[in-house]
Amino acid sequence: MTAYLSPGVYIEEVPSANKAIQGASTSTAGMVGLTERGPIGVPTLVTSPGAFKRIFGGLLDPATYPDG
Repeated sequence: MTAYLSPGVYIEEVPSANKAIQGASTSTAGMVGLTERGPIGVPTLVTSPGAFKRIFGGLLDPATYPDG
């Protein structure tokens, strides 16, 4: 039932729908950030920290990020 408390303010209690939380895979990760080099806008499979360094050259220092 909706309760009228003051002009423009309404409170309506809605019964919760108890839904089970579904499991999800934790073996896949996505990363977004600024790097020294590498493909732009292309999903790239990276299988190890060494492969990341080889493909992207490492992360940029936040002090070098462009403004805005």
